[in-house]
Amino acid sequence: MAKAITKAAKLLLRLNPGTFELSPTFFAVPRCYVDGYFPPGVLSLSEFRRIIHLCYTRNVDYGTAWAGNKDYDKLFGYINPKDFKRQEGSLISRGFIAVDSTRGTATQYSILVPPMYDSERNALVPLNPGSVFKSSKVDSFIMVPSSIVTDEVLSKRYAFGELDLNEVLLLLKFYRHNALLAFGGVDHNLFNVQNGQTFVSNSAFMDINLSRDEFQIALDGLMNRGLVSLQEVNADRFVIDNSL
Repeated sequence: MAKAITKAAKLLLRLNPGTFELSPTFFAVPRCYVDGYFPPGVLSLSEFRRIIHLCYTRNVDYGTAWAGNKDYDKLFGYINPKDFKRQEGSLISRGFIAVDSTRGTATQYSILVPPMYDSERNALVPLNPGSVFKSSKVDSFIMVPSSIVTDEVLSKRYAFGELDLNEVLLLLKFYRHNALLAFGGVDHNLFNVQNGQTFVSNSAFMDINLSRDEFQIALDGLMNRGLVSLQEVNADRFVIDNSL
């Protein structure tokens, strides 16, 4: 049986604002955060925001950032200094970041290659102890538009309220699979709507520890805020020719 390629109209997810067409600048977030490395509860929303904050402000060549409490307040909203210190200590003790140096009251942080969760030991295990996250290779990181931070999408409050952790992870999951040139939006193997029926790959929600219902709630939240929309595009599909 031969296979022929035809064009099929599908509704694909588009990420707004800050698609690759519109955003001039990007920063890199390790893709392991949305690829099934961590079980629920490893990171709180505030801890994950701190990681995003450091990824956004890091020096690409050195993998370090001076951004501390005041800079976090400016971008992500006020956090109690004691809570900030507690959050920082938790990330340091578990191998997500390290203190590189201090200058007066300022602290320079190294952003480390994230540890991996060992289910048998129920513990986080450093993959390369002390190794600093420096590069921005597309195969290792999610390229996220800087407008996600500067326009307060992942920070402070946006539109109808603050994003929760599920929505943040799902938004990054979509950016992980965003390929405008290949698909016109998010990879249609992850999510698409065709002939009124919705297809969702299990990896779209299971990798970030959501149930199918939680995925739909998070998706609705992103759509209600105008961060994700559906757009009709033509996509390739294979059709089996039974006449041969």
